[in-house]
Amino acid sequence: MKRIVAVILLVLSVFTLSSCLKDTSPEEEIVGVWKYAHNEEYREYITEAITDPGAYVDLYYEFYADGTGKTYLSTDDNEMTFTYTYDGETLTITNKDGSFDTPAKLKGNVLSVYAGDGEYLDLKRQK
Repeated sequence: MKRIVAVILLVLSVFTLSSCLKDTSPEEEIVGVWKYAHNEEYREYITEAITDPGAYVDLYYEFYADGTGKTYLSTDDNEMTFTYTYDGETLTITNKDGSFDTPAKLKGNVLSVYAGDGEYLDLKRQK
């Protein structure tokens, strides 16, 4: 009898754990606010030399679950709205000026977006 109860409990715990795992699509994984901070790691060292706050401009991307988003700079009130798709390898952004595709890789809290010439911009998750 104890074996039967142990087997039943084991099956229930496996079922409970597997039901907690959620399969998310790549598009769902990038939902949130992302920030690119140019030379962020050096800011504390160069702040005394460059006191102009305009030298420290951060780029933000916000991706929403409905496939829309916006981008803006930390020093500017202007926002550009867009729609997007992301399949895990390619980020497609469409705005009023047209559409572009770019390679993009998501690893943990870093979204690396191809910037050209073999370089990637690393955007860090904010929320």
